[in-house]
Amino acid sequence: MSLASWPTLFRGSMFDRDGERMAQADQFEQLDVASVFILLESGHSNRTTVEHAKYVPSRFPDRYLVHVTNEKNISSIRRLGLLPGGTRGGRQDVHFALNCSLTTMQNSLRPESDCIIVGFPSCVEDLDSGFTESQYVLAKKPVPFSRFLGVWSLVDCCWIQRPNDSDLVL
Repeated sequence: MSLASWPTLFRGSMFDRDGERMAQADQFEQLDVASVFILLESGHSNRTTVEHAKYVPSRFPDRYLVHVTNEKNISSIRRLGLLPGGTRGGRQDVHFALNCSLTTMQNSLRPESDCIIVGFPSCVEDLDSGFTESQYVLAKKPVPFSRFLGVWSLVDCCWIQRPNDSDLVL
């Protein structure tokens, strides 16, 4: 398969169709690009009441928090911070993964997700944060953009906003 055909592969997987999803994952494996996908087992929270453990950043000194979004949202996030549900609202938490796990198409990102916002675990420390059993961090309050280290483009494979070199050495 040529590089020219790659864009047709970068589409959301059909989570309710195991056969199609696995065939899509197999295509990526043959191209040796399966590692570009990030496992995020949860992404949005609707109005539900679930008790989570309190998030304690000091327990994760050698980790980063990552949030996946669309690059078109970055200018709004710079102005308003990272809001639960974005500017549309409707969600009660901002979701973060502690680092991220490389995975296959089986657990791929939403098609519109094309960049990663990176922060230290302490960036949500005072924002009424919870910690899920599956090790996701949930912030109930907006997270100011100034608390983040940088933004990585999954499309261009480079920093949109580059962190200080010292911030990338844990």
